[in-house]
Amino acid sequence: MDSLQSLPPLSTLSTSVSSALNAKLGTNHDLTQAPSIVAEFLTQCDDLERNLVHLNRTLESNLASYASFSNRIGHLFGIVNSKLTDLGSSVCLRSSVSAHSMEEVDVLCDRLGIFVDGALQCIGNEKEVNL
Repeated sequence: MDSLQSLPPLSTLSTSVSSALNAKLGTNHDLTQAPSIVAEFLTQCDDLERNLVHLNRTLESNLASYASFSNRIGHLFGIVNSKLTDLGSSVCLRSSVSAHSMEEVDVLCDRLGIFVDGALQCIGNEKEVNL
């Protein structure tokens, strides 16, 4: 005769396990079917373990893909940031050149000319020319 194994205390079982046991072992006749119920539970546990292994492998694969994608995106953001920094430096440089050029224009030019349809209409300094 097989040795009897006792179940763990009911308080340690989850609600779903205790419900399943109550449904499967409700009568004395059900108790005679206990070995087949154990086999069924073991099969379900094996199925769950295989599914868990599969999910774990899938998760590892997805995490590896995400890490690779994240590294590529991080690299691209670095490139974009570098180009934006270069563009900002270029704009600042152009602005300072333009400001410098305008200062030179102000110093060198004290006269104003107005052209209409390609013909010079008026020449003088800004105080003499009323716009």
